[in-house]
Amino acid sequence: MADSANTLTAFNPEYWTPTMQETFLKESVALGIANTDLRALLSDGDTINKPYGSYPRVQTYTKGADISVKDISSTNDTLTVNTAKVASFYVDDIDKKQNKYDTIKEFATIAQRQLNNVLDQAVFSNYSSAGTTLDAGDIGGTAGNGIVFSQSNAPTIFGAMGRVLNSKKRLSADRFALVGPRMLETIVQY
Repeated sequence: MADSANTLTAFNPEYWTPTMQETFLKESVALGIANTDLRALLSDGDTINKPYGSYPRVQTYTKGADISVKDISSTNDTLTVNTAKVASFYVDDIDKKQNKYDTIKEFATIAQRQLNNVLDQAVFSNYSSAGTTLDAGDIGGTAGNGIVFSQSNAPTIFGAMGRVLNSKKRLSADRFALVGPRMLETIVQY
């Protein structure tokens, strides 16, 4: 090899890809399952009250006899929307003109996905307060213990979920299950 002090790196070109690298984010699902029918009510307020009544009691009636009147009652569920989230960023007009990429569009897309992830967390954090749980006791194991999901017990678990929801008088139409990647893998292998 020749001993040389050549400096030719100025001739080496640099290239920029036609598009920015894709950012991978969790796919949001809350808006696909949440009931947002009442959101218009929040255009001039921050609280929604949804009342419901107790079940009237059915009794046997005997002709000519007095009827014993049973008490009924009502209550309501309240939803207060008092949290606002923002994912802010700034792109200067000069950068907007000089950047090769549509920087605002790229960062707005990422910001929207991040906000959706926060929404997912807010929605799903309330599911544990629904009062309906499933444990190993519901599928023939020890009550109070967690369930280890497997190919062999998948049908039993989904059957038990249906039974528990039916016993709570939850409508059977439009039921769904949110599953993580590992559970989905097990279901696909079933």
